[in-house]
Amino acid sequence: DMLEVGCQHGPGGKLDPGLSFAETRSHFGAWAIISSPLVLSLDVNNETVLDLVWDVIANKEAIAINQAWAGHSGLPFKESSKRIVHEWLDWPSRDSGKHEQDGDEAELHVQSADSPKWQYFYKPLAGGSTKVAVL
Repeated sequence: DMLEVGCQHGPGGKLDPGLSFAETRSHFGAWAIISSPLVLSLDVNNETVLDLVWDVIANKEAIAINQAWAGHSGLPFKESSKRIVHEWLDWPSRDSGKHEQDGDEAELHVQSADSPKWQYFYKPLAGGSTKVAVL
């Protein structure tokens, strides 16, 4: 797993457009509230991409929540019973030997998974306060 904020393409390569702005905010927020390392994987020399995500990656409150430690990294505590299905393009496994043969790339195939329509995450902070994120 990696923080995918600002990546121009998703795991499907050039055919995968990456995250929308709403997905970018949600992804960064989830990483922030569970204290995951906020290591950027975008090209910081690409000013167009940087301008698109700057308000997200420079959010001082989200960064402060991420860096605060009161003995707990943050967890989901409630989620929707309704599920949504996500589909994405993926390459065959490199272990299958079918990813690339004689310079020809293998065909992409569709993967899918489901997740809750929404989730609540919480993170206890020093002084008895708690932060909550709704994703």
